[in-house]
Amino acid sequence: AAATLYRLLCGQNVYPSAPSVEQLFTRILQTEPAPLSSHRPDLHPELGAAVHRALNRSPEARHPDCLAFATALRPFAG
Repeated sequence: AAATLYRLLCGQNVYPSAPSVEQLFTRILQTEPAPLSSHRPDLHPELGAAVHRALNRSPEARHPDCLAFATALRPFAG
């Protein structure tokens, strides 16, 4: 859900495409996603923080469940 939201908000994939699947996996394992603000400086910083928390590699650092993620996003719903 977070990767899809990232793409919807800024028009970019979380990780740029790579020449091979192995190189894409290496990117995913070794690099952090670009902050949403680097693509969309107009977005509220807390929205970017909620999305990046959901993208964290460590499950313990992510939102505990989808409801918590939705709750973090609720203030930014139209």
